[in-house]
Amino acid sequence: MAAQVRGLGRRALTVQADLAEPAAAAGVVEAVMGGFGRLDILVNNAGITRWGSLAQTGVEDFDRLVAVNARAPFLMMQAAADKLADGGRVVNISSGVTATALADLALYSGAKAKPHGPIQRTRWPGSATWPRTARCTAASPWRTCSTSAAR
Repeated sequence: MAAQVRGLGRRALTVQADLAEPAAAAGVVEAVMGGFGRLDILVNNAGITRWGSLAQTGVEDFDRLVAVNARAPFLMMQAAADKLADGGRVVNISSGVTATALADLALYSGAKAKPHGPIQRTRWPGSATWPRTARCTAASPWRTCSTSAAR
């Protein structure tokens, strides 16, 4: 996609990061600031899933899924808080699956719907503690086109 953006005469930056690692969020924001000098929008879209029953889910799977789906968006917003341009935007991507009980996706649904999940993370920056005049929204798509969705 970056090549397509560049083909349109625009600048593009790709950053590879493991958002299960707490320090990764700050690294991503630093890379953006270094590449563009400013941050206008943060889209929290990272997410992973683990197909399988409760009995098949190990503690390591649980920890990684919660780290990426529930903790990483918070850490990304925290890292971006004092860097986001006036009038900037934050978009938190949730999942339509959180409102259902699909077989073999309970852990994913739970992590995306945690009490302080994407919807609450979207409300939090609107409080007096959020710097600047950023607007936050949340999107909760039902299905996306990916190799894991084809399963």
